Formats: sequence, C-alpha cells, structure tokens
Amino acid sequence: MISSEPLDERPSFDLEDLRRHRDKDEQYIIPPDHPKQTIILLGRSGVGKTTIVNVIDDSLYCPPISLLHHPTQKPQPHQIGGLRIIDTPDIFDQQNKLSKCKITNHNLLINQFSIPFIDNTVPLFGLVFSVHQGINADDITAMLNFKSKFTQLSPKMMLILTHCEEKLEHQRRDLINELFEHSRLMNSGMRDFFERGILFMGRIRRESLENNDRKALLFEHGHVMDMRNEFIRRCLEKDSFAVLSLNHRLRDLYHFYVQRFYNIITRMGWKCLVYLCPVISIVIYMYLRYRKGNIEITEIDKIMESPTPTPPMTSPPSKPIDMPSITYCRKGLWYGKSNENF
Repeated sequence: MISSEPLDERPSFDLEDLRRHRDKDEQYIIPPDHPKQTIILLGRSGVGKTTIVNVIDDSLYCPPISLLHHPTQKPQPHQIGGLRIIDTPDIFDQQNKLSKCKITNHNLLINQFSIPFIDNTVPLFGLVFSVHQGINADDITAMLNFKSKFTQLSPKMMLILTHCEEKLEHQRRDLINELFEHSRLMNSGMRDFFERGILFMGRIRRESLENNDRKALLFEHGHVMDMRNEFIRRCLEKDSFAVLSLNHRLRDLYHFYVQRFYNIITRMGWKCLVYLCPVISIVIYMYLRYRKGNIEITEIDKIMESPTPTPPMTSPPSKPIDMPSITYCRKGLWYGKSNENF
C-alpha cells in the first residue's frame, strides 16, 4: 500500500462502506502481474502526479491535509502489479521550457536524476495537467514546448487531466474540445501528438469525507473507479508495448508531419484543392526557374573554366588604319571622314 492517511484521521464508516461496495463490484480492476509495463508521469509540481499513483493503488485514496501540497523532490518508482509508475519532480523551468529535461534511448534525465529504461525499451509517458482552475496560458505554452522538444515520443504519449472526479462524461468531452480548439493549439497537431489517448483522473474529495456526504462520496468514487480502470486498460493495451527507437528522429518527424498533412486534407475535403492548387503551381514554377538558373550558371562556369587560346603574335601593321573622324555638333556626335557634309 502506497502512502495513505491513518485510519484514525478519516471517517471509517463511510470509507469502509465504500470499500465493501467496491469489493463487491466486479468492475474493479487490479493491474495483473503480467504483462509488465512502465509509465512515467511528467508535469509541473502540484498537478496531481503523486495522487494518480496512489489512486491506481487504491481507488479510495484521499490525501491527508499534511500532504495536500507536498512536492516530489526526486523520481519515485512504484510497482503496482505488473504496472510500474514513476512519479517525477517538476520538469518545467520558470519560462515553461524543458531546459532541465533530456531523453535518450537508455534513460530520462531530470536535473541530476536519471531514470533508466528497463531493457532499453522506451516506456509510456503521461503529460499531466490539472483542470482544477482551468487550463491557462502557461499550460498551453508548456504543452507546445514539450511537443516541440519530444515530438518523437508521440507513439508513447498520453495526456492526463486531473481533478475530474466531479465531471460527467459530456463535460469531459466538452473540456477536451475546448482545449484543442484554443487558437494556439488548433493548427499545432497537438491532439494527434497524444497517440495513446487522453485520460482523466481524480480522487475522493476531502470535503466529502469531512462532511460525511454519502451521496457525494458514492458519486465521486464511481467516477474515480471508471477513470482508474480506463487508465490501467490504456497502459496495458497491446499497441502500448510497441518498440520505439529514438535514433530515427528525422524519420519520426517525417511520419508525424505526413500524418498531420493527411489529417488536414481529410478534414478539409475538396476545399483543400482550392488552396493547394495555386500553392503547388507556384512551387513548381519556382523550382523550374531555379533549375533553369542553375543550368545557365553551370554552362557559364564551364565556359569560364575552359582554357582560352592565346592569339599568335603578329607584326604591327605596315600603315596606319584609316579611322573615321569625329565631328561635334549641337545635337550630338556625328561620324564621318570629313566635315564637308555639315
């Protein structure tokens, strides 16, 4: 059992009643011992990464008051059945960049801490944000910076939104649509970046425990159960075990942008032809002009590089050459042998 609050600090009747109700529910999932999977939770401090770990271990988890704002100082692995969840400290700096985070084929580096990959296999990654006070501009910037730096992780990425224990299914769906319709995310391909999907997580609220609100506890725990089961199912999906090599960054970027281009064409339909035809025509025209200019320059270079034959030495002419005389007039220069005609 991962850190949980002492029994004497919580209303035992309501939690024990919930526990009996949960144990009778056949939908309660415990991560099996096999297959084994690893997921690393990334995000700012205080977004709920540690709470996710505890809720996966026990759906009735509710942090005591003393741990409500206790930041993680170093990576902490937790083994729950065959699922290994690694809690991490804050990966963003004050500018919402990832200057203290680096990834290789063998490990993840956060500050001075190294998280090795088991069997050099790239694990799953969960980028965690809290919706307790809504997604703000800093969250959008952090999300864009993460995608820009770790584009190659797309096949292993999932987005996790916390503090969703009170949100109904249609409210979660509206939240996702509102997020990705943001002006800064709309054309960024952010939704396609999270190929492992978008998950929601939450926990039993302390206010419900302190007020002995049975109805609220049943409501919140039901949502927590559903979100927890979906989290486990996504982590253990067959596709989540696909091997990802980080040595082929350019190839991964190519496939990512090709997929993004295909998605844009699919969404726009016939309208894309109206925009693409002029663009393609301009690109072809500029390419042909470029090719023509290169060919002409190449021919000139060949001529300039070819040796110029030295003319033979000849003796000076025996008599001077008869040059036409030049006559000036008011309107310009006139050429001729004499001035008789002027």
